[in-house]
Amino acid sequence: MVNPLMNFEPKLERSNPGYDWILKEIATLEPFYFLKLNHGFWERLVQIQKLGYELADIDALNSEQIAEIEKVTGVSDSYFVEDGFLSELLYLFKAYRPQENSFVFVSSLQPWPLSDRVEGTPMQSSSRCLKLISDYVFPDLIRFSHSNGFTGYEFKKALIDNDLSRFFQGINDRKVIVLCNQRNRKIFDHLAIQNLTFIIAHERQARLKRLEIFDDLIEEIANSEGNLPIVVSMVGGALATWLGFKLNEHQANCQYIDVGAAFYAFVKGDAGKRGWMKAYAAQLSNAISSMNLPQEITRLYAPDGGSLTTQLIELANSTGVNEPRKLSLNSEDAKFNGGQVGFTENKAYDFNRLKDYIDFAGKANHRAKGRPVIRLLEKAVHLMLSLSPSRYVIALNSEISARYIAAAVNQVVAGKPHIKWLSSEFSNLSMSCGILGYPVIAPSDCEGRLDLQALGNIPPDTFDGVIYTNVFAQHSNWTDVFSWCKANGKAMFVDNSIGLFDRPAVNLQEDAPIEVISCDHTQPWGGSEGGFLICNEEEAYIARSLTNDGVGVGENNLTIAHVGANYQLSDLAASSILCRLETLESWTFFYQSQERRVKSLIIDSGLSLAPFTGQTQPRSSRAFTPFISPAPVSIIESDMNALCRKSYKPFKAQQSHYFGNERAQKLYENLVCISNNPFNRHISNEEYVELLTSSIVFSR
Repeated sequence: MVNPLMNFEPKLERSNPGYDWILKEIATLEPFYFLKLNHGFWERLVQIQKLGYELADIDALNSEQIAEIEKVTGVSDSYFVEDGFLSELLYLFKAYRPQENSFVFVSSLQPWPLSDRVEGTPMQSSSRCLKLISDYVFPDLIRFSHSNGFTGYEFKKALIDNDLSRFFQGINDRKVIVLCNQRNRKIFDHLAIQNLTFIIAHERQARLKRLEIFDDLIEEIANSEGNLPIVVSMVGGALATWLGFKLNEHQANCQYIDVGAAFYAFVKGDAGKRGWMKAYAAQLSNAISSMNLPQEITRLYAPDGGSLTTQLIELANSTGVNEPRKLSLNSEDAKFNGGQVGFTENKAYDFNRLKDYIDFAGKANHRAKGRPVIRLLEKAVHLMLSLSPSRYVIALNSEISARYIAAAVNQVVAGKPHIKWLSSEFSNLSMSCGILGYPVIAPSDCEGRLDLQALGNIPPDTFDGVIYTNVFAQHSNWTDVFSWCKANGKAMFVDNSIGLFDRPAVNLQEDAPIEVISCDHTQPWGGSEGGFLICNEEEAYIARSLTNDGVGVGENNLTIAHVGANYQLSDLAASSILCRLETLESWTFFYQSQERRVKSLIIDSGLSLAPFTGQTQPRSSRAFTPFISPAPVSIIESDMNALCRKSYKPFKAQQSHYFGNERAQKLYENLVCISNNPFNRHISNEEYVELLTSSIVFSR
């Protein structure tokens, strides 16, 4: 289910000149060839060069060298280099000379509309890719494709625009030869084309069998009995290009069209899974549902009954919340002028959906502690995180409140009037104040993680508990720290503020440490202000008691800091978070893709930055991506260029409590966090790099 008010999809102009050219040429009944190669091929060539190999000598490599290339380029066992395929293709590029037939070869770096801004392509140097194109592609072919508006993604754009029917109508009464595999032939099995022939290629061995495929194709063209056949090629970019160049060299009498991967949108197992399908999910669903296709295809784009969105909506509905209104993509209510550029996403609120939750609260007439909307939010988070029955979610009014309550719960469980906490240097600033004030400071390692080895060197009587910070949600492997704390009689909780979906298996167990998660507006899943505790049943009871005037915590614990404090989440804040979680599947792809884009931009920017990685790969969408420089960097912030910031500023403890090593300070000085706001796609790559260059100052 797509909620248009929270719909992140780019809106495209209905302009597709390359597609129009193809349709016009089909109608002429004259031979032509339409071929294309996008970023993936050119990136592989760059990778081969970076390994130190000359492309001109590619056919002289031994089996070990070929295996290395295919492993690095991700094409193992596909005969990309092996058996001479790549060297043949590069030769065909160089040997090309214009024939009488119309011949279009689109060499581009974008696989689908706005891919350079939405997900960042390529992931190798753009300048090196473009240099390879200029070295290998005949200049007139480059000029023609550019001047006539070809993109290489003509058929994907036609499908997104719901314009593919014009192509099917154009080929309907023609002799059609389809080059495909057993999976992507599906759409042609359902079209009413009378004169249709399939040439089936094995998905993994097609390049190895390329000469057989070519011979079969030549024979089928020759047997067309004077009818100019249309060859629809769906066998992969590089092989489709090889076949097109060979057919042109042979002056085969056909209309050859490489449609790329567009028709995988009709294939079960692929539909909705690829980047472009996720980026334009609602528009594809709208188009395919209107194409009068069999149900087995159209239902691929029906709402997924097992999806997280559906499960959360059904959970809310089962408790008495109305189902969300379904709006047309063209509805006036669906038009939102947000999507502002900036470090933090300017989130759109679906006020109709908010009203559903507020009305639910009003029906219950229960707006004091333990409110039904809050309980629903807690159940929703438990469901989406697939927590075990022994784990509980407690919703509070902020992540800072959640940290304070986590500390207080540990005090009650330990039966101590006070717990002296230890934290690493690379932690959140709130660790140094309130109930957590003046902690013992332990060193961080070179990745910002609490240094467990150094922890054993700190006098054990100086602290009672450990606060583990999951820095940048990329150190979700705290099992070793938890084991150390249990073995040494220390309390523990985890500051997992930005790691909603990130935790080790140990934290699904009943005795796992308490987790603190932020859900304020700066987090992709957040809305308004809020925080969660994830804990066991006993800890959940204590946490609720602490925020309910201390009822049930026992007289001995009534003097603990924050007992009775009002950390309750409001109905409105809880509702806004629920609205955001319900649409998680609409925005997750765009956050994670923008992170990829930022990494791609840095490759081309010339900035001395590299992704700052940890010991685990984040599963949660992140509001920003950390990068590290070999030298200290500072940020010039303004409203115009606030795309990057600093994060995790180390704090100092009293000298007697400080056991750090200044490593965290150096990390902080050399780190910069760049926004993953999906709507930064409104900035061109050139503008983005210019803004970063003007914002980041490198020390000499």
